[in-house]
Amino acid sequence: MTSTPKRKKKEKKADRGTSAEQTSADQASKEESAPSAKSKSKLAKYAVALVVIVLATAGGLFAIDYFNRAPLREARQKLAEEDYNYALVVLKEYSANHPDDKIAKSLMGRAYAGLKDYEKCISIYEEIEGAFEFEDMFSFGKALTINLDYNEAYNNWIGVMGLINDGALDDFEPKKKNQIHGEALYLMAVCQSQLGQLDRSLDTVNDLLLVEGNELYGKYLKGLILAKRGKELEAIKEWDYVREKDPSISNLKIPPYLFFYELGLLKVEQGFAEEGIEILKQSLTSNKFENLQRAAECMESIGTAYDELGNAEMAEFYWKKLIEFEQQSQTLPSHVAREGLANLALQNKSPEEAISWMVQLKQTGAADRSSSTYIMQRAHAMLGNKVAAKQFEELTKSLRESEKKINTIRQALESHPGTYWSNVIRAYDFARDKNWQQAELLLDAVKENLQDKFSKELYQAVKNQTALPSLEDVPLELF
Repeated sequence: MTSTPKRKKKEKKADRGTSAEQTSADQASKEESAPSAKSKSKLAKYAVALVVIVLATAGGLFAIDYFNRAPLREARQKLAEEDYNYALVVLKEYSANHPDDKIAKSLMGRAYAGLKDYEKCISIYEEIEGAFEFEDMFSFGKALTINLDYNEAYNNWIGVMGLINDGALDDFEPKKKNQIHGEALYLMAVCQSQLGQLDRSLDTVNDLLLVEGNELYGKYLKGLILAKRGKELEAIKEWDYVREKDPSISNLKIPPYLFFYELGLLKVEQGFAEEGIEILKQSLTSNKFENLQRAAECMESIGTAYDELGNAEMAEFYWKKLIEFEQQSQTLPSHVAREGLANLALQNKSPEEAISWMVQLKQTGAADRSSSTYIMQRAHAMLGNKVAAKQFEELTKSLRESEKKINTIRQALESHPGTYWSNVIRAYDFARDKNWQQAELLLDAVKENLQDKFSKELYQAVKNQTALPSLEDVPLELF
């Protein structure tokens, strides 16, 4: 590295001895090239003014944005207060001027879920392609579950549980936190149960029972799962506990008539007919025609229970009451009531009346059952119509073979949930109930393995939402 050589002292002295003129010229040159104090002051003022302008502009933009988004803050507050109608009004007004604001739309999804308009809730979250915050995921999952889209809902609940485990509920007050956590676990268990994952569902319910304030909620769902697993007496034990703790069933977040119907029916099926009848009557009383089809089913079950007790008079009363109710409410025609009345007619030696009830059943469009054709066989035999009696005897035999085959398949699949055929038959059940979307999801999961005629025809029927193939076409040898 080189350095600049030092000048000699003599030279430096000579420099210092420069004339006054040169010094004056040098000074003038410096003054010309350097800004004056006055100029410096002006520049400083300009710089400060510029900073103020920039800050004011940024602050102004922030203030404008803050002001513009005030309706969203108001909507959030109303959602927290569960004033969903007010929140929706605010959000609709805001969205009219901000149609592309996805946050606003996600808040609308929450509002619709709160108002139990689950179709609109789902539509909004699908439009914005997802949920942004925990509350959105919760609302979306709830809407999907109640809309019977169990597969997608279950995937959503897995995400919700992950967020809960990461502390998504930590800022909520304890009661609200337990309520949300409990409902999430409950709906997740429902999805698992409907998808045939009964063991996982039971594990989820056990987690639910550990969340404070959700004991009765969990006991009710546990009873449902136990009943589905064929453990009816254990289910009754869980539900009896619920009824003991909450006689009016006001804390279950389900309609009381539904709980009383399920428990009463299970009691009757397990041989506790008298107690079951009283509980079913509670269901009918608490229903208040809120659910017409459930009210009809309840009347049917009460009539059947009385029939099992040998009380023909009360059985006839409830079955006839049901048929009158069907005509007024346009509910589905009851096989059980008409067959029950026909059997009572045969017991009273009135074969013509029995045939009349069966003809009426046929006119409703109901499919033949072996129990119905057997009544016709007996009635014609009683009348001495041997040819007709023989024809119905053959038909009864054929139907019984078909029904035996279907029962064999279902019993085999109950012990093998999650298998290929379990998914196929479950898809059939969803399609039979017109839940085409869920049926298609189940079949899409196994479509690469669709080899037999029944599965292929079912897949096409579900895709096109047309008539389903008969379960008789299922290859029984596989079971």
